[in-house]
Amino acid sequence: MNLFERTRDLIKGMFKVDLEVFIEAIRISPNTQGYILGAISEYLLKLLLESQGYELLRIMEKWKGTKVLRHHGDFYIRKKGSTRWYVLESKGLKSNSEGWHGLNKKPSLIRFLKTWNKTSRVFSTEKEIKEWCEANFESDLKKLRVKVLETHFVAGRSKQRKIATSRNDEFDYVAVDLKLRTGKHEFIFARPTDLPPSKDNPKHLQQNYVIDVMLQGKKEYLSITPPWYRKLDEIFDESKASINENDMQIDDRVPFRVE
Repeated sequence: MNLFERTRDLIKGMFKVDLEVFIEAIRISPNTQGYILGAISEYLLKLLLESQGYELLRIMEKWKGTKVLRHHGDFYIRKKGSTRWYVLESKGLKSNSEGWHGLNKKPSLIRFLKTWNKTSRVFSTEKEIKEWCEANFESDLKKLRVKVLETHFVAGRSKQRKIATSRNDEFDYVAVDLKLRTGKHEFIFARPTDLPPSKDNPKHLQQNYVIDVMLQGKKEYLSITPPWYRKLDEIFDESKASINENDMQIDDRVPFRVE
């Protein structure tokens, strides 16, 4: 059976529609596209880390009983051959960062770049920032010459959460897929305890962290610096207490198989 036939049979078996209906339903539904993109990202992350010597198991989403605090991630992860399990959360980038920061308005763009330049030091002077903005400003969000790589750690409130973001002890590591800004699935990693806490609660993460900014004609490369890393190996730490294996709830369901 070739790839087309396997795809057709999978869609027919799972969704009871033909390939044409399935594709059109996805095309007209941005929310569905987002879910699929997230699923692809998690699958590629799993493949990548397994190729680098890790073992990953999916964490049950619909938890049986009260969810243990440290299990609010997507995967259990450990080094192959190890008995020490940790928790990994998978995230994508904030999709509307440029609009959210108002970067299609010149004063907001200048203000944003001034703040970002305090740590990035891409521009030598504020005059240089203003000159770049004058030459490259666009009011149409679709034509912006600036790309903001930014996280989005919004989470629902619960008895364990005091504000609507993740706590920094809900998972041990976070992976962020940069695809929405770089055009390809590439991952960076961080420990939540290394990220600056929310100003509203020191036990919580902020909603948004600007990882990097790309500027057309000025800075078209990525600068990944601590607390973000290109490889999980750089921060993976087995001296940290592992989770209690008896608390683990693993999602090993495969609802439909195609041979």
